[in-house]
Amino acid sequence: MILQWDDILNGESLADIRNKINMYNRDNITELSRIQTNLDQHQATLDNHTTRLNTLETNVSDHESRISTNTTNITSLTTRMDTAEQDIININNDLGTLDTRVGTLESYTFEPVYEYQLIQDVDVAAVNPDWQEILNLNITDAPIGTYEFTISLAWQLDTTSSSACVRYSLDGGNTWVESCEEPKDRTDVRHTMFGYPLEHPAVGNINIIVQSSKTSSSTTLTIKKGSLVIKKVKE
Repeated sequence: MILQWDDILNGESLADIRNKINMYNRDNITELSRIQTNLDQHQATLDNHTTRLNTLETNVSDHESRISTNTTNITSLTTRMDTAEQDIININNDLGTLDTRVGTLESYTFEPVYEYQLIQDVDVAAVNPDWQEILNLNITDAPIGTYEFTISLAWQLDTTSSSACVRYSLDGGNTWVESCEEPKDRTDVRHTMFGYPLEHPAVGNINIIVQSSKTSSSTTLTIKKGSLVIKKVKE
């Protein structure tokens, strides 16, 4: 409030004027005090809003940090999902390859064949050019494949001046392979062995014959042990 000259009446005493001035001053002080109080309240409100804004900024920064972390996690998860998807593709490819190999194995059927014949203590009486059969193994309708045959003989001839002979045929007696040996000691037990692959291109019989003879009728030729083995080794 401002004291105007119109507020002072003509003829007023100095004391009345002083009282009016004092009253105006008190009113002004009261008004200023009220204004200051309002200013303090506004400042407190402003400080409160400032604090809340700072808190909000902190929360926003925190949310931004969390969003960044979540974005990183999502990127990492996406990468892992892509890797897992590629792993699944690789596994499917491996399974396809395995299925192919299983199919190949299922289509491959090996039909085993194993036949043998044994002899022991057989005296050979035939004198060359005659022959005495000692082993004869026949497989009827043998399946197609590669076979392996082994002829093994342990024999003794009681002389050093003549020979013991062995021959074998892989075609049932049509053709022969012959071998003769003269021992160096009449008490020795000699060993003779033959073994070869045998291709069998069509279903049919396999007939292997082994024969023996000696070159002198006055000697004794004994087959101590003998074996003939035929086995299929592959298709």
